[in-house]
Amino acid sequence: MSLPFDDMPTGIDIAHYFIEKCSAVPQSPEGYNLYRQGSDYCYIWNTLAFDLDYQGAWLLEVRTSVEDVETRDFLFVSLKLNGARSRIEGEWFNNPITEFKATWEQHCDYMTAGMDWFNNLCQSVFYDTSEPF
Repeated sequence: MSLPFDDMPTGIDIAHYFIEKCSAVPQSPEGYNLYRQGSDYCYIWNTLAFDLDYQGAWLLEVRTSVEDVETRDFLFVSLKLNGARSRIEGEWFNNPITEFKATWEQHCDYMTAGMDWFNNLCQSVFYDTSEPF
């Protein structure tokens, strides 16, 4: 199976790939496999979605392993459509958790913090009209 990235993808690479290839495709339990080279990998899961007319936002859980250090972090992806123009943005939560070393409570706290962050970003991205498209 051919994977979409030959190198570990960046946040904006993941955002564009998700919008263009994954957002309209049902997600399997394994998520979307983006990159694998030896023991290094990158998978994404769509955790939350927000849809408002011609705008959308997704909270992706990005799991990576680099040099046998496994982490997960959230990536906020937004899409705004305006006629023929579109704008895709991505922003990292920047609060990675070491996937297999965290306690259940740490995972729950992490998920709660990520959902709160997603809610706040949706409000600022879609309801703040001070920034013109």
